[in-house]
Amino acid sequence: MGARKGAESDTGSNVTDENDIGDKAFSGTPSFGAMFVMLKGGRVLQLQFWTGARGTAKDRDALRVIARKAAAAF
Repeated sequence: MGARKGAESDTGSNVTDENDIGDKAFSGTPSFGAMFVMLKGGRVLQLQFWTGARGTAKDRDALRVIARKAAAAF
């Protein structure tokens, strides 16, 4: 996925697999906040939490709760 390659190119993004959320799902803490990208049913769902600064583990954990609910809805 191009989105994953882009996220991995940001050296501080801390890209992490999120297999419990969906196929090829991953999260990261890019320079703008936190994000989740999931593939489900041939569709891509991307959630972003803009904080105005690099995201933290706490930001990613908060967004993970929403990502799980969003993935389950599709």
